[in-house]
Amino acid sequence: MTPECFGQAQVELLVKLGRFATGPLPGQLDGLGSPVHGPLGLLVVDGLIGIELLTNDVASVELLGPGDLIRPWQPFGDEGLLEADVRWSALSETRLAVLDAKTAARLVRYPEIYGVLIERLTARSHRLAVTQTICQLNRVDQRVLTMLWHLAGRWGRVTARGTLMPLAIPHRVLSQLVGARRPTVSTACGELTRRGEVERQPDGSWLLTGTRVGAPVPGSHRFVAPRRRIVRPVEEPALSPEPWFED
Repeated sequence: MTPECFGQAQVELLVKLGRFATGPLPGQLDGLGSPVHGPLGLLVVDGLIGIELLTNDVASVELLGPGDLIRPWQPFGDEGLLEADVRWSALSETRLAVLDAKTAARLVRYPEIYGVLIERLTARSHRLAVTQTICQLNRVDQRVLTMLWHLAGRWGRVTARGTLMPLAIPHRVLSQLVGARRPTVSTACGELTRRGEVERQPDGSWLLTGTRVGAPVPGSHRFVAPRRRIVRPVEEPALSPEPWFED
């Protein structure tokens, strides 16, 4: 994007900002107007959003921050076969930008910005894939340590004593992130502290004092072809021997 185009975008793409206090999010969205705010959604400007998926007797959580595009009013899932509830919460004071229909229409003149929004959605899907992999690690202490490093990759910063992950995540939320029970996560955090891998700071943040983790074990990434066909081929419709056309 040229400097001239960037300056024009700053003038044309003015959006409404909403401020939200810590707590449940859906009720606070009423102040933004209609529950359907357009084809795009809400862009997190600053703060922290938590999405909890509640099913059976467990809850998982996803953490979203600045740059993420969200649509809290959109129903969860397409199939409707999983009986689960979704709970949106502002975990800190948060500001959201409303990307409504008018904004979407103006963005047509700025495809570079549309490209950035797609990049943000793709990055979120990548983070979810990493989270799924972390939850499959055998030991809970491995899951906790790897998750902290994963979060530090986005929110952390390097200090003289180690990598600081500034989010004050309690053990309960950590357990929802790694797919384990809270008492087990508390035990794992104690073990990581004794090994000198992490330090819990007085303000609740986490200092990672060990080395980075996550390197794949040699040979673990070898591709193994499935023995059976996973997806059956789509049958092509029979073609008429004499195609016909209507005027």
